[in-house]
Amino acid sequence: MHNNNHNNSAELASNLGLLAQDVPAKHDRPAFYDDSSARYQWHFCAIPTLIRRDGRSVLNPFRERAVYVVHGIGEQRLGDTAASFRLGFEDAVQAVEPQQWTPGAADNWVVPQPFIFDGYWGDYERIETMEPQLWARLTGREKDFFQLVWAKRAASGVRTYLWLIKAGVRLIHRGRGMARLYYCYLVPMLWLIVLVSWIFPRTRRFITGYLNDVRLYLDPQGDVEHVIVQRIDRLVAQRFLRLLGIKADFTDSDTPLCMFEGQPHRFQRITWVAHSLGTVISYNVIGDLLRRCLEIPPEDQERYQNARRIEESLEAFVTLGSPLDKVRFLFPEVLRDWPCEYLPGGERSLWGRADRPEKFWENFHYTSDPVSGPLDGFSCVDQATGEPHNLAVNWHTSGWRIPGLSHLDYWHDSTALARVLRLTFGSYVKDMPMNLRSGASQEAGLFTGAVFWMIALGLIVIGLVWWLSKQLGA
Repeated sequence: MHNNNHNNSAELASNLGLLAQDVPAKHDRPAFYDDSSARYQWHFCAIPTLIRRDGRSVLNPFRERAVYVVHGIGEQRLGDTAASFRLGFEDAVQAVEPQQWTPGAADNWVVPQPFIFDGYWGDYERIETMEPQLWARLTGREKDFFQLVWAKRAASGVRTYLWLIKAGVRLIHRGRGMARLYYCYLVPMLWLIVLVSWIFPRTRRFITGYLNDVRLYLDPQGDVEHVIVQRIDRLVAQRFLRLLGIKADFTDSDTPLCMFEGQPHRFQRITWVAHSLGTVISYNVIGDLLRRCLEIPPEDQERYQNARRIEESLEAFVTLGSPLDKVRFLFPEVLRDWPCEYLPGGERSLWGRADRPEKFWENFHYTSDPVSGPLDGFSCVDQATGEPHNLAVNWHTSGWRIPGLSHLDYWHDSTALARVLRLTFGSYVKDMPMNLRSGASQEAGLFTGAVFWMIALGLIVIGLVWWLSKQLGA
């Protein structure tokens, strides 16, 4: 959308009054009538058209970049994940902002809040959402019938609990060393929590609304469940393509995601961020998109150009609290690996591209988070050098976190979020030093988590025995 050969940018800036140096610093609190939309760039439309860099006016690169976030398990509503991520950015942006506006300075910009779009898939139990075209053709009786079939198949508490027992046994059996000890405490405690949740109607939703997401995606049974999983992947892909103004068939979209100054806006660079089960979905969807990009022939000009735009738009892939290592360990058939052309050394490699992060995939995990782990199992042989290459760079940020509950802490980890900003905005923000834990402290964290869950399991058993004895005595 933007023309980088803009020759009259300074004149345009003067006419529009949007140059950053004309706006007071954010820390200067304005009067209520001082309505300068560029002062607090809390909304995409508040980002100035131009900034000053290297002493001259340039088109604002922040307008071309966005963050695409895919949530994990839970009962999120549309927009919940993007809103949580945005609140974390509000705090992290203060640490990476290079400078405030300074009148007369050669360079003037502030780091705005990035445009965040939610790859929402949490309403998979609604056939009218996942199959809109089919839904429009059904009669009233068919809608009632298939709505019930779809919802019942998508939320089965008994199947989920039996599946959880089987998966837990496999995890303990295949574990090694400290990991096996950890899972010997964690898995039985999880079984007990789920069983108690099933006994009490008020907490039964924990099974159907959370654990069922995992069971459904990793181990679908029957035609309906397989269709639901495919539609989840399709929905995540379509939402990503909307940021680029591209339809599912790789043609240009006539329904833009957002408008700027009356014109449809297309983003050019996307940082793809995923959490928990969303990392598994995202891994598959990115692989599918890349394979599709390879299939489009040059003769199909519109779709071929859009395929190249998709390749160029993938700025970085960030995984938070990812179970990909455990999925590959327990359910290897679930994952669809990426084409070798896009791996390190490939002719279209996503690693080490000009003006892009050297490491395309960065993974954040906590030892106190039983879901996550380092993704060392994802590697390849560099096709150019013949050397082994780990696809993911693993980060473990410092700080004590409650075992188990730390799985939700990534949205508030300022170190991780500052890194996402750096990957998204590149040299326009400072590269914050990573406050990381050493390997020895990671082992200590794993042992601490095992002890914590052992105590928690004992307290739960004592409480359950006390409650049963009280009920029997009554």
